[in-house]
Amino acid sequence: MNINENDAAPGTTNPIDRARFFVQEHYYDFLGRYPDQGGWDFWTNEIASCGTNQSCIELKRINVSAAYFLSIEFQQTGYLVERIYKTAYGDGSGSSTFPSAHQLAVPIVRFNEFLPDTQQIGSGVVVGANGNEFGSATNTNDASARAKALRRVAENSTLNTQEFNWAFVLMQFFGYLRRDPNSGPDSDYTGYDFWLTKLNQFNGNFANAEMVKAFISSTEYRQRFGP
Repeated sequence: MNINENDAAPGTTNPIDRARFFVQEHYYDFLGRYPDQGGWDFWTNEIASCGTNQSCIELKRINVSAAYFLSIEFQQTGYLVERIYKTAYGDGSGSSTFPSAHQLAVPIVRFNEFLPDTQQIGSGVVVGANGNEFGSATNTNDASARAKALRRVAENSTLNTQEFNWAFVLMQFFGYLRRDPNSGPDSDYTGYDFWLTKLNQFNGNFANAEMVKAFISSTEYRQRFGP
């Protein structure tokens, strides 16, 4: 298939500012799929309901954006993958200069691992459906049983709560910027450390921490789509 560039002149507006496009990209970036019509319409209308009220639009875009990380679908796919890596491999180690130079524990999963694993685990997922956890396995020599046991630990409610802010910040980099926290313009985990510290200070309240707002208004995010 050939794609022809046929614009008469370079665009002067960024399509990410359009509510429908903004919502569509969130389905791709966080759920890895084409939007279902009902959800697409619902979240688009959430933003469009503001009319031309810019402060309302900004707040709606922040809340709609965060809703994808908080959704049951993402919690059972992308966030589950992050917790599986945590359960299987523990933490990684990184460096930060915030507020001074130090080492810190960081999520071990990398973007190039996270993306295909999330797509695989999300393939054909039915939110809320029951599963047969161990099937016919009778002991841990069964590889399937070991995998399901790993998932059972990863889905532990305590781990879910403890890992939540870590994963929320990580997904700002994975979802919006499509990269690891210490790649691209970042050479270490200073940015990740800054936002995790701020999110913890606000007890996980992303709106008060202004975390989602900062990422969706960042030049790096916006330049993925246009000027």
